[in-house]
Amino acid sequence: MKSKILLFIIFTFQPLFPAFDYQASTPYQAALSNSLIASTWGAQVFILNPSLAVNSQGFAASLSYTQFYGMKDLRYTAGNISFPYNAWGLGINLENFGGALYQENKVTVAVGRSYYDKRLAVGIAFHWYNLSVKNYSTINSLGITLGARLQITPSLFAAGVVENINQPKLNGHPEELPLKMSFGLFYKLSENMGFHVRLQKDRWFKPEVSMGVEYHLMPRLFLFSGYSTMASIPSGGLRIKSGKLMFDYSLQYHFQLGTTHFIGIAYAPSS
Repeated sequence: MKSKILLFIIFTFQPLFPAFDYQASTPYQAALSNSLIASTWGAQVFILNPSLAVNSQGFAASLSYTQFYGMKDLRYTAGNISFPYNAWGLGINLENFGGALYQENKVTVAVGRSYYDKRLAVGIAFHWYNLSVKNYSTINSLGITLGARLQITPSLFAAGVVENINQPKLNGHPEELPLKMSFGLFYKLSENMGFHVRLQKDRWFKPEVSMGVEYHLMPRLFLFSGYSTMASIPSGGLRIKSGKLMFDYSLQYHFQLGTTHFIGIAYAPSS
């Protein structure tokens, strides 16, 4: 019964709310409310800004899992790899969302390159969107995202991202894969502490502001905290490192729908 109700909600409100618009792809991003579009720490963030693929210092891989608001029909799984090549960085991310009746699949391939002694990074990402509903036809679409990051001072970085710049459509409706524009800043308060902020706007919703603070408390323990004005969602999390492995946990709290827990594991020998 819950699955049927969920499917009814999806079909009823699909013209109003975009598909493939998840709260976060990894626990790290969830804890910091997706504010990481100008970050210089970690390569996983190429998912938010393709130019950040240049952050990669070596081959890295990660797996993430969550059930949004604790509902099994809203389960989300993602896996990605990233690696550098000279001044280039490459990232590949696979995502699956949904349950037995409704499925969204997304494949992202991102390429970034640095210039001017790594002060400028630019990137492009290609997204393959696949949506399937039981007893209905499958829909596919291709999206393109552009991103850039600029170093302003040794401690301050600015970034901009235009998502779905080609305005792809699902079932003839461009609003389901909306054109989004984002601007963000990353400020290194110290070698162990950083502040992120992002402003995002698409034509269907009011501007959204997200921000986050990460603190590398010890070499093996990182702490994260974030907040988003979208539904006033606070978040937090931590990372535990053990050799070449990292274990991530985070949560987001929605005041009406409840708590979402995120878990993940990553391999990053050069992080």
